[in-house]
Amino acid sequence: MKDENRVRPNSPVFSAATTDDERDAQLSSLAMDAIEQRIREGKASPSELLFCAKLGREETKLEKQQLKENVTLLKARTEDLQRSKNSEELYKQAIEAFQEYSGANYADEEGEFIEY
Repeated sequence: MKDENRVRPNSPVFSAATTDDERDAQLSSLAMDAIEQRIREGKASPSELLFCAKLGREETKLEKQQLKENVTLLKARTEDLQRSKNSEELYKQAIEAFQEYSGANYADEEGEFIEY
């Protein structure tokens, strides 16, 4: 059995990851180090070479940036919808309270107000 699975002396030593994101980053770093080593040794597969070539392309960088911005936009829209929903509920509660204080309207079992 070859010593390929052994930790290389010059390979980075990571502290234990505390989150999934940190673990993903560590594994990605190790994978990229392994690919780099195979490229230097002339043993990289065509798919590894293509993958590395795509990493440096400006188009790929722009696609990553656009994906990040889309995620940010979706989060903002979600928060806005939640705030809107909360506002609607607050308005409904305020109207119900005003109607209750006026004594003119009462709600039936379905929450519909009945005028007397």
